[in-house]
Order: sequence, then structure tokens, then C-alpha cells
Amino acid sequence: FSLVDLGSRNGTQLNGKKVSERQLSFGDRIAVGHVEYLFVKEPGDVELKDLLSKYEIQEKIGEGGMGIVYKANQRSMARVVALKILSPKYISKPKFVDQFTREARAAGSLNHPNIIQVHDVGAENEIHYFSMEFVDGPTCMQVLKQQGPFPVNDALEIVRQTAKALEYAHAHRLIHQDIKPDNIMVGPNNIVKLADLGISKTFDEVEADEAVKKVMGTPHYMAPEAALGKRIDQRVDIYSLGATAYHLLTGKTPYQGSSPTEVLKHHVMDPLPPLTDHNPSVPENVVALIERMMAKKPEDRYQSASEVLEELRRIGSGENMGTERIGGGETMILRRYAKDGFAAATVPTPAGGTTGSRTPGAENTTPEGSDSISDDPGVRTLNKIVRFAIIGIVALLVLVIARSLMHQDAPPANPPPVPLKPLVENPGRPSTDPIPPITPAGPDLAAQAHAKAAAALAALDEQLTKDGDAADTTRYTKDLEHITDETLDGENLDRAKKISERIAGVIQRKRGQQISSAFTTLTKDVAKLVEERDYDNALARLDAFPDRRNPAVKPAFDKLRASVDQSKNQYVTELGQRISSLASSKDAAGLKQLRDSLPTAMLNTAVEQDILKAMKVLDDEKQVQYQAITAAATKDFIAWRFVELENRWKSSRPQMGASPAGVQFDQYHDAAQKLATMISALNAKLKVRTVRFRGTLISTTDPDMVGASLEQGLDLVIDSGGGLQIKWPSIPVDDLITIATLVLGKDAAESYKPAIVTMSAAKGK
Repeated sequence: FSLVDLGSRNGTQLNGKKVSERQLSFGDRIAVGHVEYLFVKEPGDVELKDLLSKYEIQEKIGEGGMGIVYKANQRSMARVVALKILSPKYISKPKFVDQFTREARAAGSLNHPNIIQVHDVGAENEIHYFSMEFVDGPTCMQVLKQQGPFPVNDALEIVRQTAKALEYAHAHRLIHQDIKPDNIMVGPNNIVKLADLGISKTFDEVEADEAVKKVMGTPHYMAPEAALGKRIDQRVDIYSLGATAYHLLTGKTPYQGSSPTEVLKHHVMDPLPPLTDHNPSVPENVVALIERMMAKKPEDRYQSASEVLEELRRIGSGENMGTERIGGGETMILRRYAKDGFAAATVPTPAGGTTGSRTPGAENTTPEGSDSISDDPGVRTLNKIVRFAIIGIVALLVLVIARSLMHQDAPPANPPPVPLKPLVENPGRPSTDPIPPITPAGPDLAAQAHAKAAAALAALDEQLTKDGDAADTTRYTKDLEHITDETLDGENLDRAKKISERIAGVIQRKRGQQISSAFTTLTKDVAKLVEERDYDNALARLDAFPDRRNPAVKPAFDKLRASVDQSKNQYVTELGQRISSLASSKDAAGLKQLRDSLPTAMLNTAVEQDILKAMKVLDDEKQVQYQAITAAATKDFIAWRFVELENRWKSSRPQMGASPAGVQFDQYHDAAQKLATMISALNAKLKVRTVRFRGTLISTTDPDMVGASLEQGLDLVIDSGGGLQIKWPSIPVDDLITIATLVLGKDAAESYKPAIVTMSAAKGK
């Protein structure tokens, strides 16, 4: 059985927790509004344990998106296992059944001490399941929540054992794709176990898939290429393991954000925040290890889990790192500005550097308001401007070097200039060897290249003029990039920079139009929310607007937000005054009507709570009044003043409603009517014949009963021949039952017995 909340007004709670959808177990408590239900097992109901013949369910130990995990006993092997059951809502969907089965088989194909072993997969009575090794220990995430960051040695040991598991999985051509603290368990004897191969892929599946990939994994630990939906390989697991190590050592994920998309943007575009800012005790070589594992470009990472293991071995033995420390300021959008020689000449970050040495302000590389992770044309155009400048500098340096080398044998007319240091030193040649001369291109070839680039730039410039702001900036950027793939001279470089600036201008104007259009839409959405009195969501929508600080819309944005704040404060103030007025006049019905008329957005807010509190105060006051009325009615009842009780019931009972005091009053009223009927029946019988009471009644022995009335009581004749009247309140309850039985007969007396018992209970109070 499953519980699904279909948008109830106050939500649905299961065992004290608000839920939207959960599988039910017998004994669960479900609360909807003020009503609570107990999910009980009735004859004919079947439990999960009744449908699985091979396993004995013991307890639920976890629940995920696709299924629930139980601790169970595998009967055939007499061993404890973890049994994962596919959620009932997915059993009719072949895609999910296939994914569930694939997860089991992917894990089942592996047999390694650091990977949770799958024992069995199957289906019975439409229940799809697979059983796996039961690990009696916490996940790393549970330890982080309970104890905070791990000691360095403990974290490195977890990384080492997880890398061993990945080394084995990668050797069997399987990529995990979701390495994170939740999927790493620490079992007995500190054996680390890697779990959850639910979204894993084989190398063959990755190589065969040419389409754009669907983003799979957990954003806080996802490699940039996976976040961008690009082709992946085993190096995404290296990145995720590095992000996991960062979390284990600091207690924080590498990047934070208000949404998964924002976190992914940070992974793609932002430098790695310095680990030592969160935990200064982490050694530099461990920081360098994690920085390389989390390099933005896959080729800059360790290429395999085996390399990570080797680096960990070096750290453990005190040896030097096997690789240079990666530059911390590099980001995905800092493209390679020139090919071959210039790329080779890039100076690496010194080993002693840290990610903290990146350019100030580099932490905020994402333009505010950008919705794209990697395809923002404005970002690309800005990068091109930088690229052109660097290419120009390189070209000038090459020309200077070439000219100096071409004339190195000529006698200097002036004192010799300081020799230029070569951009690339040949590691295979001693530094004292002469630099081989650079053979310049022939003048005809150079002129042809210059003319070709000039013509291409002129054509691009002319077309851009024609298209104006309607220009496809993405295409123009690509065309300009194609032209500048070759080294440009100074004149053509200036032309390229001017075209780049024009493209940037078009992008900026388009961006302004987009912001203006987005703000217009925002204004309409906010107006609708305000009309619905959904002020909190209106303010949240405003605060989430990415371009709220853009000068083009900031004044209007600030005015709109202030207006929403003012409307909210005014509405809440008016409601507060109304609540106070209704409470002062003790108008409970008015308060109820006010609550029922609240907009949906105001439910479960402080305003509704204030109304409920005022209603409770009035209700408590009324309950006290009702109890006083019932107390007076009780006195009338036990004194057999049934006429007074009837009058009180008619005048007071209607206002008491379904209150407990009112229900009690009804019981006394019904019993009084029944007893009055009994007295009339007694009197009718005794007028026909006298009935002797055998035994002692009050102070008389064996009296004869000759009559009965509500006002006078029971009429008796005693042995001496004299008469006596006994008031009803003085007759014991047991004697009343005896009198009714003697006079009216056993069956008739039974019909009056509940009323007599009610009288007895009232006297007891």
C-alpha cells in the first residue's frame, strides 16, 4: 500500500512527519488535518513478508527514489542480507524495472572486498528485488553529520580503499558515476564498501552513445564534463572521489548553491575553493592530491584509480609527489588561447602554490544572471578578446626572436641587446647550446596570408553591419575564431579586436533586451501572486531574479519589491486587527469564518496560527462554561429533580454542541427520561397488585410496595400496618434493580438497567 498526498490543504503526516508519497506498513499513523488514522491489518490483508518465500523481512533500513531497502534473512543460506525492493509505483513501467535489474546485475558482475556484493536478483508475486551483502556500519555521510570532518589519516584510508574498488570496477569496464559519502560505507574492521551502482555505465555503453548525454549523478560531486552532458569516461569517478575527499576533510562540499544548476555551474566554471580555508591542518601534499583529482579538464587529472593509489602510496611513505601541483586558478571557460608552441610554453603553477593564489575575484567567474553553464556567447567573445591580445603578443615576440636570430652574425652597430629567453626550452638540449634559427616564411606566402585574413575580416565586418542587432552572435563568434586560428599581424589583429568588440556590443544589447523581457514577465508573475495574497512566494520569486542588481532594472526592481513588502505588511496588520476584534467580542464563529476564508498561501503561516490560538482561548472558556452547566445538571440528576433537569437541558444544551460536556449532559437527560418512564410503569403495576420486597429496604423488613411517583417516592406498607414513603435518591442502586425486577419482570427491568447504572456513575462523581 502507498500513501500519496494529492495537494491537501494542510498536508499529510506519516508517523509525525510531513510526506508527499511513501509506502505504508501496518501500524503506521496517518494524520490529515485534525483527523488521525491507524493503518491496521485486517483479515485478508497481505504483508510484504507474506509475498516473498525466500526472504524473511526484519526491518526497513533505508528508502531511495526507486525502492526501499530492508534488513532480511535469506532462508536458504541462513544469512542476513540487505534486500532492495522496487517501489510499487514503478512495477508497471518497464524502463524502471529494467534500470532496477541492471543495477543489480552491474553490481553482481563485480567481486571485490571493497564493493558491496550482490547475491540474488529476481521477482516474486510482482515484487522485484535483489539481495546484497549487509554492511553493519554507517555511511561516510552519517559519520560526517554525527562527528564532523574525518581525521586526515582516516579520510585518506577511505579514499585509498574506494580507489581500490574503482580500480577493480574500471578494469571491468564499469564507470560508477555517483561516488559520494552516501555511497561509501564503513563496515566492521574499518573495511570500506562502495555501494549503489544504479546509474553506472559500461565503457561500451559510453563509447556507443554519440548523443548528448543526460546529466546523471549528484551535483555536489559531479565532474564538469558530466555536468555539461558531454562524453565521459572513468575520470569522472576520479573527480567525484576528489570531491568526496574534500567533503570528508572539511565537512563541507566543494561548492554550495541554492539549486542543483547553480552548484553545477560552480563545478564547471569556478576555481576550487582552498581546502585549507576550512581545515588548515590538512598537509600541502594532500591538498595537491585533491586539487589534481578535481582538475576541470579530464586530461589534467590522474588518469586512473591506479595513479591515485600510487600517489597515496607516495604520500604515506613520505616521498615526493609523482606529478606537479595543478594550477588552482584554471577554469573550464579559460580556453587554450593558442595552439602547439604557445600551449607548451604555459608556465605551470609552482608546487608551493595554493588555490588561494588565484586572481582576486576569480571566485565569481559566472556572470550574474547567466542561465547557461558553458554556452554563453558573451563569455566566449570575452575570451576571444583576451585570446587575440595574447596571440598578438606571441606573434610580436616570435618576430623579434626571428629577426635577432636572422642577423646574429652581423656586427652590431650599437651595444648588443640583452638576449631574449626562449619561450620553450628544449629539455633534451643543454642550455648552453645555441638556439636553432627560425626560418621565416617567404614574403609572398606571408603577404598572401595577410591578404586572405584581411579579406575574411572585411567580409565578416560587412555582414555584421548588415545584420546589426539581429546577428547570430554564436555564428559570428565561430567565424571569427576560425579566422584567428592563424597568427595575425598587428593590422589584422586590430581589425579582429574591433569586430570582437562589435559582437560583444550586440550580445550586450540582446542581453539587455532579455533582462527587460524577463523583468516584465517577473512583474506579471509577482502581481498575480500578490493578488492571491501569496506574498512570501512573491518575495522569493523576486529574490531569485538573477539580474536584480543590473542597473537597467535595479530601480524598478527595488520599487517593486518595496511595494510587495508594503502590501504584505498592510494585509497582515489588517488581519491582526480583525483577529483581535473578533477575539475581544468572543466571536468564535467569526474567527472560524476568517480562517476558512484565508487564501491558500496564508495557511500554515503565523497569521493562521494567531487565529487558531484565539479560537482555542474562546473554546477553552466555553468548555469551562459547559462543564459548569453539566455539573449543575448532574446535581439535578442524582437528586431525581428530573423536571428541573429537563428545563435546564432545553435552555442550555443547544449551545453546547458536540462538546464533551454536552455529550455527558445528553447521557443524563436520556437516563432521566428512562427512569421517569420506569417510575410510571412501577406505579401502574402496583396499583393493580401489591408486591412484597423480600429483605431489608432502607430500615424496613419485607415491606409491601403499593405505589410509586417521581415526586413522593416509593409507597410502602410495613408489618405493623402503617404506611411509609421512601425518596428515590435514598434507595441504593442494587435495590432499584431488584424493585424493577420484582414489579416489572426481568426482561422489562433489563431495559431500565443502563439508566440505573448511569445514575450510579453520576453519584460516584
